[in-house]
Amino acid sequence: SVAEQALEEGAAGFLPKTMSTRSLVAAVRFMAAGEIYAPISLMSEREGGPITVAGAQLTPRELDVLKRLCRGLANKEIARELDLQEVTVKLHAVPEAMSAATCSFASMAGAVDSVIQTLQAGIPIARCEALCATTMRAINAYSHTSYREQPTLFLEFHGSKASVEEQAQQVQQIALELGGTDFVWATHQEDRNRLWAARHQAYFACMQLRPGSRAISTDVCVPISRLTECMLQTAEDIARASMPIPMFGHVGDGNFHLVIPVRPDNRAEAEEAKAFNQRLVDRALAMEGTCTGEHGIGMGKIDYLKKEHGEGHALMRELKHCLDPLNLMNPGKLIGD
Repeated sequence: SVAEQALEEGAAGFLPKTMSTRSLVAAVRFMAAGEIYAPISLMSEREGGPITVAGAQLTPRELDVLKRLCRGLANKEIARELDLQEVTVKLHAVPEAMSAATCSFASMAGAVDSVIQTLQAGIPIARCEALCATTMRAINAYSHTSYREQPTLFLEFHGSKASVEEQAQQVQQIALELGGTDFVWATHQEDRNRLWAARHQAYFACMQLRPGSRAISTDVCVPISRLTECMLQTAEDIARASMPIPMFGHVGDGNFHLVIPVRPDNRAEAEEAKAFNQRLVDRALAMEGTCTGEHGIGMGKIDYLKKEHGEGHALMRELKHCLDPLNLMNPGKLIGD
């Protein structure tokens, strides 16, 4: 079959000898069900029914995951460069019960304060995302959904049936006191996946706010106690911008992201985006935060890292030079040349 050919040609020689084809199929199914891979379809439902691999029938989505997994392993040049010898697939236990929900607010302050009070109350949340009104408007247009175009929380709870119910009720009560409305709950996997699909597609949705633009993506992270203040000040800065700037993020750990859509041939917009990012980082550092929570330093935030760590940055350079005197490892990034 197509899948067996992809498996034989792509993964031959690179998978651990102890992993059978049947084990790989099981891993693929787990990854497909868990939304671990981005939903970029290589095979549509119209292209035929399930494919049989090692006696198991794979759906088009599972075949998609398998083909991409094998394609990644198949690049022998990259494998040789990295001295790739084996692939490890980690499986995690599925909780007894899972529940997801969305809740909209009249203001971003209400949404973020709900998260802060939930964490301060010691209520465990498996996933927690906050999206601004601009992001929700983009999602509705891109995904043909009908969410209220207001700041919105996306939440997920894991545990026993009793604990998930209790957690959900407690969070709902906190949110209601802070202006939360339109609670939508999902307990079945298909419904949860559908609910989270909107968040997963947020970046692509936001880029359609200005077709033809290019994204300057940035993020910061601040202590939870300063998160509402930081996001509200950032929202005020966004209101003064000449382009729409969506704001969303993993507010459960104080991290949020912004997508700045800039016309590739417009130097003034590029300078405006650079200045906006500078103010964002300065704001986060002033609140004892960090210049990036997830995106990393790369080349674009080297100067911000220097500002954040002061003399510690020079020490980082010295340590890097001791380990890499020829500057072969990631030259020009993180600490500069």
